Amino acid sequence: MVDIVDHIYLVSVLPMALASKSFRSGAQAVRIDFANSLSVVSDTILRDPNLSTQLLSIKFDGSVNLLLSQLASAISYMPVDVVRAAQNTASNSTAAVKADLIATNLNRIKTLMSTTLTNLVGSIGDELSKIFSTGSILQSRTDINNAFTMFNTLSSTFKTKGDMYDPQALPDKYEATIQSALDLHKSGIQSKAASSWGVWATDLSQASIKTLTETLVTLGRNTQVGNDNQYNTSASSGCDTAKSDFRQKLDNEYLWSDKQDKKDLFTTAADNTMAAQKAIWLKNKVSTALASKFGMHFDVFVSEKKSNFVNTYNTACDTYKAYITAELAGQVPLIIQSCRDQLDLIDLNLDLPTTTRVQIILLSNAAVTIAKNKFTLAKGNLHALPNGAISSTKIQTYQSQLDIGLELDRKAKVDKYDEVVSVYNQALLSEIIIPITDQTLANNFISTSALDTKITTQLMLFMSKKKGEEELALAKWNEWKTRTYPALVEVVQRNNSYKVDGLDGNLAAIKAIQEHVVDNIKINCSGLASELGMSYIGAWTLSDVKPQDMGMSVTDPTKPNQQNSRIFRLNNTPRNGYYDVNNSTNIEFFDWVVEVSDIIWCKPIITDLKPLKLDTTEYPAQNTPITVTVGASSAVTSTITDSQSWGVNAGVEVGYKLGVNDSWQANLKATFNGNFSSMKSRSESTTYTSTTSAQLTLSANCVNCVNQKVFVQKTSLPYTAKVKVVPRLRFQNGYTIWDCSDHQSTFEFRRTDEIRDDALANADPWEWKLAMERSSYLVNYLDNLTTASQYEFYVKGKWEGITGKYAVTTVTPKNTMTTLLPPS
Repeated sequence: MVDIVDHIYLVSVLPMALASKSFRSGAQAVRIDFANSLSVVSDTILRDPNLSTQLLSIKFDGSVNLLLSQLASAISYMPVDVVRAAQNTASNSTAAVKADLIATNLNRIKTLMSTTLTNLVGSIGDELSKIFSTGSILQSRTDINNAFTMFNTLSSTFKTKGDMYDPQALPDKYEATIQSALDLHKSGIQSKAASSWGVWATDLSQASIKTLTETLVTLGRNTQVGNDNQYNTSASSGCDTAKSDFRQKLDNEYLWSDKQDKKDLFTTAADNTMAAQKAIWLKNKVSTALASKFGMHFDVFVSEKKSNFVNTYNTACDTYKAYITAELAGQVPLIIQSCRDQLDLIDLNLDLPTTTRVQIILLSNAAVTIAKNKFTLAKGNLHALPNGAISSTKIQTYQSQLDIGLELDRKAKVDKYDEVVSVYNQALLSEIIIPITDQTLANNFISTSALDTKITTQLMLFMSKKKGEEELALAKWNEWKTRTYPALVEVVQRNNSYKVDGLDGNLAAIKAIQEHVVDNIKINCSGLASELGMSYIGAWTLSDVKPQDMGMSVTDPTKPNQQNSRIFRLNNTPRNGYYDVNNSTNIEFFDWVVEVSDIIWCKPIITDLKPLKLDTTEYPAQNTPITVTVGASSAVTSTITDSQSWGVNAGVEVGYKLGVNDSWQANLKATFNGNFSSMKSRSESTTYTSTTSAQLTLSANCVNCVNQKVFVQKTSLPYTAKVKVVPRLRFQNGYTIWDCSDHQSTFEFRRTDEIRDDALANADPWEWKLAMERSSYLVNYLDNLTTASQYEFYVKGKWEGITGKYAVTTVTPKNTMTTLLPPS
């Protein structure tokens, strides 16, 4: 719609352009500008998506008149006939533009009216659900017809709206479409009402017959033999009363059209009840002798009549059953197949914006409703009693078969959509989460907050690319997060908690590790030297001294377990001339040992999950359930790589493996030993049999589709090895006898965490027992040197490339087959 801004543009900007051109190129240039301005007018008018043809013509003609006036004004300096000719030429050129503009707008409003018609037809069911309950409908045919009067103006209202835009915009046969939808809904509601009233009348009839029976039983119990007149009079009176009460209640409350049929059925039932009770009364009350004589004649009579009746009745029943079976047996398969054909037309292309779960459910429900209405019409054509003893059983059997078949097909369509979306989103999820697990295992996250930030970013990427309903996609993401997120957090926290300042998270050189151990135990070692009487040294003498690297000593061939002979010395430097530099005690650490004391396994992390293939097999319907075997076995080669930082060597043993679960398989084993190697990586390959075979039991009386989705999964198994790095201790350059420089100056001990064992054993050459009695500090120093935490470090590692296959097998009724297109 051309608003005031458009008018300002047309009135102010366009004339300026025309006027400027007139000074340069004359009438021809002005005509060109007129054509350009006309194009601007067309684009401006089409901005209004709901513009009628009449209003479009008015706006277009008004704009053209304005442009013609501006054209004349722009070349007013020319002769009048030239100006008039230019206007005529320009005016003639607008006819084709106007026609194209009207045609374009007409196509738009045709689409609008078609969509409006679809929504209008779809809203009929919602409006009816507000009037009629989903259970039984106990309303008269007149009430039902009156309820549908609210839709009398649907067609006229729709036509008025279409005429407002353009009569040509109205869809073909729109009135028939609306009326067909109304007739379909009315037919279904009337059928449901007829069935509901039939149930109501049956319940009333059974209750009335029960009351009559109780009355006649009481009468028979209280009436003596021979009083036939009294019994007949009272029984007839009771029977007439029951008939009268039934008719009155039926007249007052029963609102359906077959009222007289119900009365006739009850009259027959009441008479039969009275006759049966009289026969029972006679049998119970007559004397034995009389009963014997009378009974013999009566039995002969009844036996003959009964035999004739049974034969006639059975023949009639068989004929009637055959008639109903023939009629419905041919209808049910056709209706079900028609519904399946309709369901197969529902497109599951995930790239279409209209392919949503709600839309699939609506379309599937509509197809099922149409099929059920067809069966309702077929039942009506039989003209059978809704609750007849013979017809109702047969009809209910076919009704049940139809309902079960339609519901299975409807659910299968929705399940197929869920299956397509689920596989698509699972493949997308695997692609999205791989960077998270890779970066976590690579120790790229400095904190759990950084991990959460990355997860949030990937979640936004996943939700922007997902297919289907947001809730289902988010549930799949949450399922992955619930299963894997704790393991990722554990890895990040473990990486960060074992960091040592200055060691760059345990990945520094071995020398820095040894220096850190020295720093942990040097005060206790100095205190030990002081308490044992070494010269010129106290517990805190070397607290600020940095260890001196004395280089690598020659490896002792008699010590095969010696891994690193680097020597570190803490030099005892004299202060203010007080110390004797030649006899001050130094501390040395040598013969380092590395031990693996514990392996801490983290939670397995699925690093990759991709669909490998989708096998679909259709099995025809069988009379009985059948068992089938699907899937196959295949050989898979898996290479498992073990890598870790310094200080531990893991030997990997890989055995037979049936796939990958979310727990560590017992047949993947490892042996660990400590050394001072640097970054270590080792791979082992194994070939194992992966089976996707499964036995399935398929239901009878329906076509079964077996879908088997085979996935390839890769798992990474992080671990942390707890390592002890322990040196031996040596006192150097000092002595233990005052002013006796020629006394032994070097004393070597066992590993620092084992010195306490010698002290408790009072081993030579020290008087440990006496020294510990004289000083409690010595006991503390020995205990501290034995504490494992002084020497412990943590080495991170991971097993990667653990590969397996597994299959998800489902059985569904026949439904649409769709190729799965996961992201590349």
